[in-house]
Amino acid sequence: MEIYALRLDGPLPPGWFAACLARAPEERRARVARARTQQAARRCLLGEMLPRWLACAALGVPDRALQTEKGPAGKPFFAGWPGFHYNVSHAGDWVVCAVGESPVGVDIEGGRRAPLRVASRFAPPEREAILAAEEPAQAALFFRYWTAKESYVKYLGRGLTLSLDAFTLLPDGPDCFAVEEDPACAVRIFHEAEGFPAALCGAREAVARARWTQLRPGQIVFPT
Repeated sequence: MEIYALRLDGPLPPGWFAACLARAPEERRARVARARTQQAARRCLLGEMLPRWLACAALGVPDRALQTEKGPAGKPFFAGWPGFHYNVSHAGDWVVCAVGESPVGVDIEGGRRAPLRVASRFAPPEREAILAAEEPAQAALFFRYWTAKESYVKYLGRGLTLSLDAFTLLPDGPDCFAVEEDPACAVRIFHEAEGFPAALCGAREAVARARWTQLRPGQIVFPT
């Protein structure tokens, strides 16, 4: 299990955006066209092309062999490749993709004022921990819990069908959470020092071995 991250904080290689857009599925091209800003369009495109590039490398297949489908609650997967799991998130200049041989969930947040009102939807022990903290630690703790909880929901593929107070995260070391109701999985926080914590959720052993790898957009190149 790995997390791959791209930071869109500079100019893209000449022709790169157009080349990736031409290879994207029609539905994704339409979403890119509807994006309100250039940065949003870049994030939207990479949200599709980063996992496709990673799948091509892992499976040894061309990108035309990958057909994106969605589960009952909207979690995407590549049809016909049950051993390749992925999940994508983005915030600010960052796009992250978690991949593994078993289900994964990833979430990244940050770069803005902490919307502490969201904590009212968390489980009571989580709310109490956040409210007991003082700034600036309170905002950092909120984002840790929020990304961790979202990553678990995405790991399950439940989307909005699972309430955030339906499960409780228990601190399990400096960068990890256990899920009280689901002891087989774990959540791990990466990248917190950059102000955009990313949470990875999956099988406990796989999460413990996971690594963070940062890429450049120009590395995402498909064979012609």
